[in-house]
Amino acid sequence: MPWILEKECIACKKCVKRCPADAISMSKGKAIIDGHMCIYCGKCVKVCPVHYTEG
Repeated sequence: MPWILEKECIACKKCVKRCPADAISMSKGKAIIDGHMCIYCGKCVKVCPVHYTEG
């Protein structure tokens, strides 16, 4: 599963717009993934301008 680095999130909302499952929302200026809705496609990771980790 792609992981969002909440401390590093710059609130660009690119991942929110790209998510085909609408599993990402913004809370307090940070992106949050709903693990129950996520389909693990990784599209959010590919558009994120911040470095990320997987696993």
